Amino acid sequence: MLRCRSFRTHQTRELIHWGGTSLGVSGDFQEEPVRRLKVEWSVEERVLTLEEQPRASFREYWGQILVVVFQNSDRHLLQGPGQLRRQWVDSLIASLHPEYLQWIQRAQLLLKQKNAYLRKGGGDRGLWNSLTDPLEEVTRRIHEARETFTNQAAPVLEETYQHLTGKQEQLTLRYEAEIPRQLARERASCGRWKTNSKPRSSDHIATTGNFNFRDKFCVLMGRKDR
Repeated sequence: MLRCRSFRTHQTRELIHWGGTSLGVSGDFQEEPVRRLKVEWSVEERVLTLEEQPRASFREYWGQILVVVFQNSDRHLLQGPGQLRRQWVDSLIASLHPEYLQWIQRAQLLLKQKNAYLRKGGGDRGLWNSLTDPLEEVTRRIHEARETFTNQAAPVLEETYQHLTGKQEQLTLRYEAEIPRQLARERASCGRWKTNSKPRSSDHIATTGNFNFRDKFCVLMGRKDR
């Protein structure tokens, strides 16, 4: 209900009773600013209800109630691909700061528009700047939020892990940022614009949706040196 997804399956329709048309989950809260949340799924759509107002947007709904979920797949945060750790970090930041979700969505949209523009050959400097400048700004905000989160969370994770292992092992969370390097390449592209008639096709920024998720969150574990 709070995460708007099932932890049992990626296909929500599999949770709908055989022969049924929809699935709904709701919750009433007594000591929270929000009193009632509800999410309904059907084969065609998902409907979010905030208080008694149906059709709330995902931005309005997300992060109203903070929740910590423990599940068997959590081990994949350590053993699985980096994308899982990025998604985990992003979900935590968005839960604490709902505007962060808007930054991610904004960056994805701008990236999609800019890549489409470059695939068509470019040529309009005004349009180039109108896509590049806000993309640079929003990705800088994402980078700063991820860096701040890491600086705050890493000591807590390290201390907690040492407590769980009797101070026999250590865990380190490290943030390897790609965004600043990508922004530097962006500025270089803008510099080439001054000498070329239009941006080159090589200025294409990877594939849509990957730019903001190239940052690496590495978890290092091992025996503590004596």
